[in-house]
Amino acid sequence: MNEESRRLEVTPEGVFIVGSRKLHLSNLKARKTRLEGQILRLHREQRELKAQIEANNKKIGELELELATFNSPEVLAWIERRERQLAEERERRMEEKREANRRARTFLCEYIGEEAYAELRNKGFLEFEGSDGRAYKIDSKGQLYRGGSRVCVIHPRSLPLPDFIISVLTTVKEGRLR
Repeated sequence: MNEESRRLEVTPEGVFIVGSRKLHLSNLKARKTRLEGQILRLHREQRELKAQIEANNKKIGELELELATFNSPEVLAWIERRERQLAEERERRMEEKREANRRARTFLCEYIGEEAYAELRNKGFLEFEGSDGRAYKIDSKGQLYRGGSRVCVIHPRSLPLPDFIISVLTTVKEGRLR
């Protein structure tokens, strides 16, 4: 039989009911076994955590050594040179593309005439008749329309838009459009 006792305890933090009970031998042994198991489990977890900390510290050391190599003056100077080279190459390609577009616009203007070119720029589209006698319209984005319906024509990214427009016009006027 468990014997229980209770008492009232008043402290500056508050009023507490403090209880105690007498444990029988079997309860005492069970409680002792549970406590031993909890302590052993916590010690094992602590050892595992220490091993993980040691492994992490080793990995951190390896990573810091590798990072120090990447932060060396030679590597940083090479990165700076390479970034400058890439920026110069991008600028050169952009300039070549601008020049190709300028030449293509000039050729388009010469090919379709100044009046048609002005119509394309001002209205945003150019109307013309194909070899099949049907009415076509091509807009300033290079999209082709036949009788109000859009005709799917793929514009290669490497081809300047004015050259693409000339290609579409020529294809339609020569009757090679399917």
